[in-house]
Amino acid sequence: MKTYLECIPCFVRQATEAVQLATSCEEKQVRFIQKLLEEISQFDLSLSPPYIGQKVHRLIKEITGNPDPYQKIKEMTNRAALSLLPRLRQRIKEIGKE
Repeated sequence: MKTYLECIPCFVRQATEAVQLATSCEEKQVRFIQKLLEEISQFDLSLSPPYIGQKVHRLIKEITGNPDPYQKIKEMTNRAALSLLPRLRQRIKEIGKE
């Protein structure tokens, strides 16, 4: 799979969202976007979007020092899912009795 020209704005949008999750430091955010735009101009579009996305996220980690920009979101959604577990277990028991 190759990357198409239309993919580039999406990479920039996703990367902007991710860097804002990774750090609240505006200086690091701006430095990242500047570096991203430099590098994106050199990307080989014959490479796959997942490969390019991986390079983008490595750059976020390198500049921000944050190994997982999505950590807080993961924790929040895991807590929400776990809070449903008792009700789901109860519902499964009820269905099994029907």
